Amino acid sequence: MFKYLKYCFLFICLHSCIDEVPINQISDSPKSLVIHSFIHPDSFLNTTVSEVSEITSAYNWINDANLTMLSKSKGLFSFINNGNGKYALNQNFLPNDSLLFQIKHSLLNDIISIKIPSRIHIKRLDTFTTLISNVGKTKAYRIYFKDSAYNTNYYRIYGVRHYKKYTIDAVLGKVDSFLYEDKLPIGGTEVCFLRNSYNNYTTKEILFSDEIINGTESMLEFYETLPRSVSNSIALYQIDIYLENIDVNIFNFLNSRNAHLWQQSSITQLPANVKGNITNGFGVVGGYTNDVIRIKLKN
Repeated sequence: MFKYLKYCFLFICLHSCIDEVPINQISDSPKSLVIHSFIHPDSFLNTTVSEVSEITSAYNWINDANLTMLSKSKGLFSFINNGNGKYALNQNFLPNDSLLFQIKHSLLNDIISIKIPSRIHIKRLDTFTTLISNVGKTKAYRIYFKDSAYNTNYYRIYGVRHYKKYTIDAVLGKVDSFLYEDKLPIGGTEVCFLRNSYNNYTTKEILFSDEIINGTESMLEFYETLPRSVSNSIALYQIDIYLENIDVNIFNFLNSRNAHLWQQSSITQLPANVKGNITNGFGVVGGYTNDVIRIKLKN
C-alpha cells in the first residue's frame, strides 16, 4: 500500500511541473485564387474565381477580379461578373486559335497562354458484345476518328448512360418512373490507353495522347467494366459516347485530379497535388473540342 501511495505522489509532483504550451491557430491555406475556365469553340466562355479556403470552409467567391481575353483573330475582350465568382464572356473562339487569358487581382496577377485544339470528329462507332477477364460478358465499343498530324493532341473518352428507374408495386407492376444519368465505367487495352498510368485511378474516363496514332485515321476499342445487369426496376435506354480533344493543361489537370481523388480515399497514400497552369494560384484555364455519338437502346 505504501509503495502504491509513493507512486501516486510522484505522479502528482511530475504533473504539476508540466507547462501547457498554447497552440497557435494558423491556417495552412495560402492566400491565393482558384480559377477554372474550359474554352469550347461552340460556346460562350464562363470562368469561376474563388479564394483558396480550407476543406471544411464555405467557398469564398471573388467578384472584384479583372479578367480579359486576347485573341489574335478577334481582339481584346473583358469578362462580365455575374456574382458568386462567375464571370462570362459572350464571345466564342475558333479551333487552333491562340489566346492570352489575363487576371488582375490583389491576390494574383497572371497571363496564361492558351491554344484551342483542332476540331475532332467521330466518323463511326460500332458496338459489340465481348468477354473480358474479371468482367465477363459485356458491351464493347469501336470508335473511328481522324487525328490531326499537324498538332500534338490529347484526348479523353467517356460515356454517359441514361436510364429509367421504376417504382414497383406489391404485385411487381411498374407504377412510376424517374430519369437518371451517370458516367459509364469503362476500360481499355489499347497501347495509347495503357501508356498513361493515370488511367489506373479512374474507370469513368480514359485519357491518352496521339503519340502512336498521329496523322492517321484512328480506330480504338474500349469496353464497359461492369456486366450489363437485367432488372425489372431499371431500364437503360441511351448511351452517349464523348470524344474530346483537350489541350495539354486540361490533360495534366484531369490526370492529376483523378489520382488525387483516388488517393484521398486511400488510408495508405498521401494525395498528390493537382496540376494546374495558374502561376502562384490553383486551377486550370484551357481549351477543348468534342464530338458525341448517341446510342439508342431497345428494352
